[in-house]
Amino acid sequence: MILIQAVSNHCLFDITFTGIIRHYLSMPRIARVVVADYPHHIIQRGNNRQMVFFDDTDRQLYLKLLRKYSLECGCRIKAYCLMDNHFHFLIQQTGKNDMDSFMQSCMTRYTRYFNQKYKRVGPLFQGKYKAVMVESDAQLLYLTRYIHRNSLFLPGADIFCQPSSYSVYLGKTKQAWVKPEFILSNFSISGYNSYESFVEDDDETIEEQSIFTLPKISLD
Repeated sequence: MILIQAVSNHCLFDITFTGIIRHYLSMPRIARVVVADYPHHIIQRGNNRQMVFFDDTDRQLYLKLLRKYSLECGCRIKAYCLMDNHFHFLIQQTGKNDMDSFMQSCMTRYTRYFNQKYKRVGPLFQGKYKAVMVESDAQLLYLTRYIHRNSLFLPGADIFCQPSSYSVYLGKTKQAWVKPEFILSNFSISGYNSYESFVEDDDETIEEQSIFTLPKISLD
């Protein structure tokens, strides 16, 4: 079993990973609405599931927009992954309408850039983005794992083949606008109890808990 070190009332204690999951899942559920100070899983697809990122220039431009508007709109990005025809964000807004402002700004600016570059007209994205609130710390941990493993769904791909915040979590890339601190505080720096092991190991217990924890917030 994975052992997580957690801080409660300034005291350090060790509990089994299965135990902490059961504890979080037993907590009262919060109304499923977009509210301030709660993280949300965001997904947006290309119109008719068409590609929205063709090359690294497209992806780097979108990352610049994420940085710019997350700071301007008061949204804290905890995790992200850019796939060819869709993207996943884990975002925590600080005000009532911050997320709408953030998403509208990013998509409007990127669509204008994309249409000009590829000489096209019309909507690039498929309707309004989808968002669902993360209701427990267990969901939060497993959702970051799901987001960072998203590229593994591609045939023959590895976990680093698409731009994501995973390299920030591993300390290999610096993006100050990505906020992984709380998630990482649940894991050791290295070894079997590390976040890297949590994401990359095909552990049966982790997979079972993931299937149990994520159905309501995976959005795929």
